[in-house]
Parts: sequence; structure tokens; C-alpha cells
Amino acid sequence: MISKEQAKQLLTTYGKALQALHDNIPHTNRSSGSFRPGRADSQIIPNLLQALHCIATGVPYKPTEFVQGLPNIERGSSDPQAAFVELSKQLNGHFLNHYAHTHPKRTQLAFELANFHHEATHHATGILREKETHKACADVLAKIKAFIAKHPNVDGLQKMNAIMAKNTSSPAMLAEIIALANDKKSDSAFTKAFHETFRKRDPAVEAFYQDIAKLDIKKTRSLHDYAALSENPPGLNRANTTRY
Repeated sequence: MISKEQAKQLLTTYGKALQALHDNIPHTNRSSGSFRPGRADSQIIPNLLQALHCIATGVPYKPTEFVQGLPNIERGSSDPQAAFVELSKQLNGHFLNHYAHTHPKRTQLAFELANFHHEATHHATGILREKETHKACADVLAKIKAFIAKHPNVDGLQKMNAIMAKNTSSPAMLAEIIALANDKKSDSAFTKAFHETFRKRDPAVEAFYQDIAKLDIKKTRSLHDYAALSENPPGLNRANTTRY
């Protein structure tokens, strides 16, 4: 995600250049004078600046005006990070060159905008990667929750349930659950036998702890792979016996 400080820096460094480019974009249809900008080009920069301002101030995003041709924003998303990703994609080389080449200071403007495009692309890539991680973690948490529902009397699993009830992000929840699984899993054949023999741990629960402990929230692909597994381990005997 772009931090408040990063958004402020982008506005400070490139705000004037972006506004200069915007001022160079025709806002009317030359033949009729009606407000019909091609590809919503005249709407992109005001909304991009608005998205950065929202990130910098921590307020929800609201488009400054209807954004024609950009369905992700037309749907009324209030997430300024998502709006930034969508809008910054529009400021590609063709867009910048097309509108900057007629500006009196086109060389300097093109240089500044090229730098902005480079930084914006870097930030947008980071946002998309983080969103993918959040989605992968959420999918894994959903699978964990389904497993817990089939094993209601396991103390360790109920602790995981309590973690998922917290008001925090999906990566933070999953990281805490992975740490708990590492604490709960057997580290040797001896401890595995002890848990199964004396603490009556179901083998399915032991296997679950082992699988969760292997996960790494930085490895999105492995999270997707785990969430996509269709195997359903057998449930515990539903006797009213607390297990660990």
C-alpha cells in the first residue's frame, strides 16, 4: 500500500506537473462544444490527484466526477489505493506523449511525468501484490474456519477461532495462527505419540497443525495452493471430550 507520507511526497513532487498536463488536455469536443472528452482523458488526472489526496489524508475516495470508460471506478469504490492503481495505469507513455508534446515546456514536463510514471508503476505493483496476499490469506482462513467447524472440541483450534474473531487484517490473523500451529504441532515421533496416546489428539488435527505451520504469508503461491486443496480430513469423534 502507499503510505500517507508516500502519497504526500508524490503530490509535492509531481502535483504541479500533473496539473500542467491536465491543463493541456482538451475538455470539450471541438466540433460541438459539448462536454464529451475522448476516453475520459480529461477526468483522469483530477481523479488521480484526488485519490492521492485521500491516501495522504486517510479519507475514503470519491471520484471528482463520472469517470467514463473505467468500470472499476464507475462502480463507486471508496478505496483510494484501488483508484490509484486504475488511474495510474492510464498515464502510459502514449497518453503522456500525446498531451505533453504541445506544452510550452514539453521537455521538462515529459521528464517529470516519466519519473512519476515510473514511481506510480512501482507503487501500483506493490498495491496489487499486497491485495493478492490479503486475498490468499483470506482464502486460507476460510479453509481453516471450515476445518475448525468439523472439530469443535479441540482447544488449539478454538484459540485459532478466537484469533479470526479479532479486528485485524487477514495476513496478521494468518501469521498468528501459523505461530500457534508451530507451538501446537509435534516436533518429533515421541511428542506425536505422546499427543495421540495420552492427550487423545486426532491424527487429522496433528496433520492440520503440521500443514499450517509450513505456510508462509510471503509465499502467495503456496497459500493459493493450500486453499485450493480439496481433501477433507475425517472429523473427530464428536464426544464431549476436550482435546489438545
